[in-house]
Amino acid sequence: MTTANQQLGFTMSELMIALAVSAVLMAVAVPSFLDITRNTAIATQTNNLVAALHLARSEASKRGMRVVLCRSADLTATSPSCGGTSNDWSTGWLIYSVSNTRSVPLYDSSQGDMLLGKGQPEGAITIKTNSPADKNFEYN
Repeated sequence: MTTANQQLGFTMSELMIALAVSAVLMAVAVPSFLDITRNTAIATQTNNLVAALHLARSEASKRGMRVVLCRSADLTATSPSCGGTSNDWSTGWLIYSVSNTRSVPLYDSSQGDMLLGKGQPEGAITIKTNSPADKNFEYN
């Protein structure tokens, strides 16, 4: 039972101690959370690229045609094409089938099907290969 003179709540010193404890907990938790989100984004993009490789391989086997996975010059273009700069796959990639008789595996809608166009990775993730000559993967 409370009396008329008795106050309910926190004192100023109790409030300051609670704020100090919460500040210490936040200082420990926030960097860990940033590492978790960064690692999750990297794992997501890695899994997307591996899934694209698996798709290209399985489609080549299923169709009995050559299937190409290449880095994209610009996925937003009317007729997307392979390209990009140097060894950078960060602009996205294309997967398409191509006739086995063609010597240069360029995407041509009359000669094959576009199977997948994957856009730019989310966030500040950059996908690069070791060599600028790594332009595409082909499966027969």
